[in-house]
Order: sequence, then structure tokens, then C-alpha cells
Amino acid sequence: MVDLRPRLQAALGDAYQIDRELGGGGMSRVFLATEASLHRQVVIKVLPPELSSEVSQARFKQEIELAAHLQHTNILPVLAAGAKDDLLFYVMPFVSGESLRHRLTREGKLPVTDAVRYPLDPEGWYRLGEAFMHVGEGVREAADQSLNAFEQAIMLDSAFAPAYEHAIELLLERDPERARRYVATWLSLGPAGDEAAALRIVQRLLEPNGAAAIPDALLDSFPADVLYELRFFLRRYPDSTETTVRAARALAASRDGFRGFLSYTLGYHGRVREAYPLVASDSDNRIGFVELALLGGVPRDSAAARFGRWLRAGNEWANAASLWWTQLGDTGSIRAFARLAADSARVATLPSRRAYWTYDAAATAPYLALARRDTAAALRGFAALPDSLCPDCYLERYAQGRMLAVLGRNEEAALLLDQALVTPAYQPPSSVLWALERGRVNGRLGNRDKARAAFSFIATVWRHADPELQPYVTEAKAALARLTKEGH
Repeated sequence: MVDLRPRLQAALGDAYQIDRELGGGGMSRVFLATEASLHRQVVIKVLPPELSSEVSQARFKQEIELAAHLQHTNILPVLAAGAKDDLLFYVMPFVSGESLRHRLTREGKLPVTDAVRYPLDPEGWYRLGEAFMHVGEGVREAADQSLNAFEQAIMLDSAFAPAYEHAIELLLERDPERARRYVATWLSLGPAGDEAAALRIVQRLLEPNGAAAIPDALLDSFPADVLYELRFFLRRYPDSTETTVRAARALAASRDGFRGFLSYTLGYHGRVREAYPLVASDSDNRIGFVELALLGGVPRDSAAARFGRWLRAGNEWANAASLWWTQLGDTGSIRAFARLAADSARVATLPSRRAYWTYDAAATAPYLALARRDTAAALRGFAALPDSLCPDCYLERYAQGRMLAVLGRNEEAALLLDQALVTPAYQPPSSVLWALERGRVNGRLGNRDKARAAFSFIATVWRHADPELQPYVTEAKAALARLTKEGH
């Protein structure tokens, strides 16, 4: 390995004194140095000359720019950046401690709460982002925190390929241009197999008029394994051309077991009529049935009959029907489920099952109050829920946020609704209604950028929705026009 110290020291001049080399990432080398003016230790990350191709320089500059814009208590800031001769570098604070790799070798699996102690290890940030994404494993955080963690891993080592998958998925929902840059960077690392083929489809989709270049015949020609990988990237993408829907149809047609995924995709894009036969014939797709019922996509008698069967059978999924019962004022069914949940919590032997039923029993109280139109008691009940017992129970948070908005408590509503839903297996249709409430609240608060982003998302993802949902699209478009006019 070429000794970079003399050349880097010459580029830095007297501002920093290099102490030693610490190591490096996929395409960079890292040095420990002392900042002369403040007598503090810093880390200098440098792109070595042998890797200074046009592509590598562009990626490294992107890494610097990304790092400079990230703001989080657990993310190291960029102190300075520079370029001299053929060296690109930037400076960050130094945090002492053993590396994550050494810790994992010594102790094995790393607790999530400890990951932030390794701010210079991309693996640590990647693990933290994964924990934030997979709420079913016991960590509930906003999608913003997941994205921050993945982008910190990429910033520390732009050749750390695992961090790109969820980052691209999350950005496709909010910033497709940045997602496009990440797709290009990941492809430049030389991935292979079905994942790489799926990435190339995403890259093509994100090009100007790219969706028009992906006809149904082309999607049908892709192997099922490629479509399977593609679903992970596109499940959050609003996609007004509905390439995601067409890909889901192709996957469901070519591989058994994906009718449920197709129903979620259809529901997410407002295709409720097409989704209903899929969930009606699939007794295992319980949350999909509930989601469509909340959108009005299930006949009332059919929904009442199935939810009643769940209740009589002691099925835990009856808890998801609580919001539907509340909308109908069906206090009898809510009280019946409250008794079921309390009895089940008492006899449960597994701690996880006891926690789940305990949460369900507690949640029935605010639902019952809401069904009786006692909004004050309902809000107190929702706020007091032990939500750590059920990290992926999001319908209660949606009900709470909507109530706060209706009551004009917009600041409190925004604190809750500004958190994006993190559901790694699917994106529920109710997330669009969540975004609608977020847009309304932020519009009233004068947070134009947040309101504009929410309404733009709704207008895009439900552009081709069923007629029953088009009033929401009309509202979103009107709000966008109003926000645009106010911005001039």
C-alpha cells in the first residue's frame, strides 16, 4: 500500500498534524490527526490517488456533500473538506473506542442500543437502520431515523453495499432524484444476480419518461426471482404510472403465494375494487381485509360477518377491527373484544403473547370512548397506551393523530403524524390517509414544504385510484395549487 502520509501532510499544511493511519473503507483511507489551532484529535478521510477515477471522485464528493447535510445527535459532523493536487479529503471529529468488528468478534451479536457507540463503523449504522426498519422486532422509530442511519453508513463507506437497499426504498417515496443517484452508485459497485437486475429496472424507471419504456410485455419477460427482488425497492414508490402495480401483477401471476402482496400493492395505489376479491378469498390476509374495510372497499355486511367470526373464534386479529367498529359506533363488539383480550392476557404463558393481549385490552378503552363520542377520554386513553408492547400497532396512532387534528390541536397532531410509518413487509393503504392528515395539519400550521410533500404524494400515489377515493386526490391537488399560489 502506498504511503500517503507525506502527500496528505503536504496538502494539509500546518492546520493538521497527522499522527497515524487508522484504516479505511471500501474506497478510502482514514488517518488520525491533531488540529493545531484547537489541539484536538480529528479523523481525516481521504480518497487515495490510485482510486481517483472520475466515478470514484464523483462518489466521494457525493459522500462529502451527504455527510455535510446530515444532522443528528449520533452523526459525526463534517468539520472541513478540501482538495489539493490529486487528493480529496474531509475532516470529522475523532471518537475513541474499539471497532465494531472487534466488538462483534469478542461478544457476538450487538445490541441495537449499543450501535450508536461506534460512529465510525458503517456496519453499526447499518444495523441500527435495520432495527429501525423492522419494527416487528421491537424497535419503533420514524422512517427518517432509519434513513439517517443508512445514509450515515453510506457516508462512512460509500462502497458498503448493504446500506443502499432500504435507503433507496425510503427515498423512492420522498426524493426519487436522490434515490436515482444511490441506484447508480450501487450499480457501480458491481452487484450481481437478481438484485442487480432489479436495480437496473429501478434505474430505468427513474430516468425521464422511463416508466413509458417498461411496457407490460417487458415486465412479464422478467424471471419471477427478479420481480421478487424488485418488490423490495418499489413497495413505497408512489409511481403515478403504476409500474409497481404492473410488476406486482406479473409476480402474482408467475409465482404462488404473492396474491397477498398484490392486494397490498393495489390497495396502496387506491385500486380497492381489484384488491377486494383477493383479500376476500384469502383468509390469512387479515390486515389486508381490515385495511380495505377502513377504506370502504369491503361491503359492510361482509366486513361485519368476518370480524364477528374472528371475535367468536378468539382470534387475536379481531383487535385490528376495533377502528372499524368505532366508526360504526358498535360498542358491543368492542366490549366483547375487551373481555377476550383481558381473559387471554391472564392465561397467556409466553411473555410476548401476554404483552400483545395486554396492549389489546388497554386499546379497547379509548376505542370504546371514541365510539361513544367521548373524545377527551379517547385521547387520554390513546396517549396512555403501553405502545412498547405492540410496536407495529399503527392504527391506534392514526386514530389519535386524526382526533388531535379534528380538535384543532395541530402542533400535537403534527408531532405524531410527521413520523412516517415503517412497515418492512408492506405499505398499508392507510399510510395514504396518514399522509393526508399530515398534509392538512402542516397546511394549517403554515409548514408549506411538509404540506406540499404530503399532498404531492397523495396526488401521485392515488392518481389512478377508484372513483370513491378521487375526492381525496381532488383535495390534494387543490391544496397544491393553493400552496403554490401562496408561495409566490
